[in-house]
Amino acid sequence: MSAPSSDDGQDINAVVQAFRDDPENAETFTRVLAGAERERAFNTDGNVFLALPTDPRSGAGAGADHPVPAFLEPREEMAVDELAARRLISWPALLDACRWARTLEELAEELWMDEATAECRMRHLHMSENAKLMEVWADDARAHGH
Repeated sequence: MSAPSSDDGQDINAVVQAFRDDPENAETFTRVLAGAERERAFNTDGNVFLALPTDPRSGAGAGADHPVPAFLEPREEMAVDELAARRLISWPALLDACRWARTLEELAEELWMDEATAECRMRHLHMSENAKLMEVWADDARAHGH
């Protein structure tokens, strides 16, 4: 693979080749089986997320020599928590549990989940999920004379 130099004189080909030659990148991106594994993950999970955070000062990619910048860690952790909660707690299961549970502890117990994951799932409801949940709670309240 080759690429021309950029306008600022950076050798793009050297950057791409260094990325391809890095053994850590090969595990996820460049080895032959990596593509097959990503394709399988996409077909079974429906999503594949690949993050290549960079240092805003140098443009260097994260890796063993370039850890994720400290300012990105909380945002990454929050995104991972949200994704994990969404995958662990389906919308139908959450909706059913919310009909019965009145506290976070009850919700987590009904979902067979820890409270932090249940709370994360509730905190990151999609607008349409939130609207449906409000509708269900209002219907339940009317049905019980509240």
